Amino acid sequence: MTLSPDHITPDLIHEVWPYLTKEERCELRKLIRTAKLPLWTPHPDNVPQQHAYDSLAHITGYGGGAGGGKSDLIEGLAGTRHRKSIVFRWEFPLHRDLIERSRELFTGQGKANFNANEHIWHNIPGKRSLEFGAIHHLKNLENYRGRAHDLKAFDEATEFPEHAARFLMGWNRSTIPGQACRIVLCFNPPTTEDGMWVIRFFAPWYDPDYPNPARPGELRWFVTKTDASGKVQDIEVDGPETVEMDGEERIPRSRTLIPALLGDNPYLADTDYGGTLDNLPEPLRSQLKYGRVVLRTEDDPWQVIPREWLEMAHKRWAERPEPDVLCTAIGGDIARGGKDRAATCKRYGNWFAPIKTVPGSETPDGPTAAAFILREHEDDALVNVDVIGVGGSAYDSLADGSNVRVQAINFAERSTFTDRTGKLNMRNKRAEAMWRLREALDPIHGDDLAIPPDPEFDQEAYAHTYRVTPGGVLINPKRDEKGGRSKIDKSVEEKIGRSPDKFDSLVMTLLPEEVDDEYKMAFA
Repeated sequence: MTLSPDHITPDLIHEVWPYLTKEERCELRKLIRTAKLPLWTPHPDNVPQQHAYDSLAHITGYGGGAGGGKSDLIEGLAGTRHRKSIVFRWEFPLHRDLIERSRELFTGQGKANFNANEHIWHNIPGKRSLEFGAIHHLKNLENYRGRAHDLKAFDEATEFPEHAARFLMGWNRSTIPGQACRIVLCFNPPTTEDGMWVIRFFAPWYDPDYPNPARPGELRWFVTKTDASGKVQDIEVDGPETVEMDGEERIPRSRTLIPALLGDNPYLADTDYGGTLDNLPEPLRSQLKYGRVVLRTEDDPWQVIPREWLEMAHKRWAERPEPDVLCTAIGGDIARGGKDRAATCKRYGNWFAPIKTVPGSETPDGPTAAAFILREHEDDALVNVDVIGVGGSAYDSLADGSNVRVQAINFAERSTFTDRTGKLNMRNKRAEAMWRLREALDPIHGDDLAIPPDPEFDQEAYAHTYRVTPGGVLINPKRDEKGGRSKIDKSVEEKIGRSPDKFDSLVMTLLPEEVDDEYKMAFA
């Protein structure tokens, strides 16, 4: 049978492609270029891309290796299956290649036009639009609050902190009857702890210890629960039927994961891109070329608390009983309302009790915050209270109305502390407190600390990085009050989406008592 361009359809291509010779495929490609086909279809040889394109999941994870056709999938969906689409990168300059590809796809298609100021394609055939969105700073998340899109896609999901990605996913909806809504998370294997949330998000497909592992492309159903402290949990349920949770009915949403590698993308498989990947250092080479996912990443070289050292402290805690010694110190990190928590940590020599927290709404003023700390006080333990912000009123209440030894800790205050070698100065008390913990965890020269296992505490600890500046060791900030990116690293809140309350309360217990009447008078 002789084919003309008018005979060519996507279904026909998919049916006959596997049975064609190399020469016949070349001839068919020529016909495709002149045929009146849809604006975009998955490449016939890219099976994962086709499966992702046809997926019925509310949330589709796509990728796992570099060069699997992730960007084309997003723009193809926007141009053929969805009406109002947005694709996110963390910083706008990273959209450059995606925008260039969109020009190849949409230029000359009907009345499609690109507004470079708004970063939006309007009038894509079928009354469609595609926006290129970027965050760059956490304050910019609010720019997308309430903005509905029936396709929300992330061209590289591991660039985003988990809390930011979940926020952006929140308004995946449409008012157009019958319009399917979906989220697509494209990603390469994460290379830092910041991106590991994606692996946990798709745990049935990645975690070998998951009770009921999932197959690629299989639909699984989840409901999401947030506890009083703001911690998010994804709970797998049996199917799409409404379930009752905490006294209310919840509608599950489906997820799937479709792996894709360089070899799945015919457009790149025959180029020298594979050679480029082969020359990357391990484990990056295996992660990008073969989609090899590790369930733990290497430490940031500037991480304050090495993971291995903290894991050793957790192991010691699990093996040791609570010591029969007096309580040495209590650290109090106070919050007033909002999503932050008030936290107290008790230290008994080199052994730490589990950290206690309450919502900030339970410590709205100095007396209630002081009462929260006093409930934990015992023996003649020194109480260290962070007095920056709302902690000042708690300190006032403790200093004026109790018989405990209490010390005001101002993390911004200058420090005279130096590291064990005597060569590294500390820029402030915050750096001193965290460096004291680092040195106490040192497996050779440290203090044999025993710290209770706590995933939230660990996440907060690993989010702290440092730089050596002319003024001494400087730690990345807890938060950026002005909303901008830190000059040395992302702020802790930008990385994990909350204040490091537990971590701050523990490091404060390591600060010794100082006699400084002038300083104490400032907060009296």
